[in-house]
Amino acid sequence: MVNENRMVTSKQLSGTLVALVTPFEEFSLKIKPEVNQAAFVKIIDYVAPHVGGIVLTASTGSHSYFINNAQSQIDTINFAASYIRSRYPGKLIIAGDWSSDIWEAIERVKRIEGETGVNIHLSMSPGESKPSDESIFRHFYELADNTEGYFIPYSIPSRSGGKGILSRIVKRLAKHPRIIGLKDCSGRTEEIARLTKRLDFAVLSGDDSSAVEDIRLGARGLISTLGNLAPSKINEMISLSLQKKYEQARKISENFAKSGIYLSLFPKLENRNPANNPATTQYAMNILGFDVGRTPTQLAECSRAEKRGIRRSIYKLKISNCLERRY
Repeated sequence: MVNENRMVTSKQLSGTLVALVTPFEEFSLKIKPEVNQAAFVKIIDYVAPHVGGIVLTASTGSHSYFINNAQSQIDTINFAASYIRSRYPGKLIIAGDWSSDIWEAIERVKRIEGETGVNIHLSMSPGESKPSDESIFRHFYELADNTEGYFIPYSIPSRSGGKGILSRIVKRLAKHPRIIGLKDCSGRTEEIARLTKRLDFAVLSGDDSSAVEDIRLGARGLISTLGNLAPSKINEMISLSLQKKYEQARKISENFAKSGIYLSLFPKLENRNPANNPATTQYAMNILGFDVGRTPTQLAECSRAEKRGIRRSIYKLKISNCLERRY
């Protein structure tokens, strides 16, 4: 175990970071899920050369399974982080390791840092159905105060009372020396970037489809899901945005939108509850030949219509870096 990220600043949180999928072997109710390490290496080799950093075991990486399987998460992070360090030195490595229980969250962070050397953490709001703003603030502040790592709170309305982390709360959090950034899916990028401009703090977009506009409004980069499928193109889009070449960046984003991939990975249907990430991303990666399998906590697969939509989007994007398979 090597801890090479000991000193971290917000300046390191920029460009394209990819929330990597976690591949699983075949499993059943009688066979405990195991991470497919051979497939993991192939995914890392496909994504890492094109991006600035990797996020492990976050939502896209099947955190819903790891939240109740601490040792499996630690082993998974340790395996992937060790490989990334040896093969791609200098890549930023972030652990998605939140827990609704503050005591468990603190203990998990300490174990991950001690056993894997990863000390940058993407962390979710507490697990109450509608946590108060002060509860959200105390959760992240206590987490940072009682550990040695660096934290990126994740602001997403569905996990924080339907409103995300309010800008004034983010400003308070940003004053902590080890809360160094925010993954924002709340639509408040411009306001948050303005309020934290003079602090050592980075706002990162959490939405592939709005990333170009988010960067124009002050975000420093993107934590991407689509980067699993098209890492080079996503990185080109973000790089152009950071160079303020917004028209060129928008053309790339528009091509993604025309393919239908945004809605295929994150369907928004009012009349039913569709499959969503990571199931959709895993299916897409399976088509590309990565043997990702599926998340153990998601026992139902994508519907036939959803699978058709994902396949159609991939064909339109002409992703040919891998061998396509029929699923």
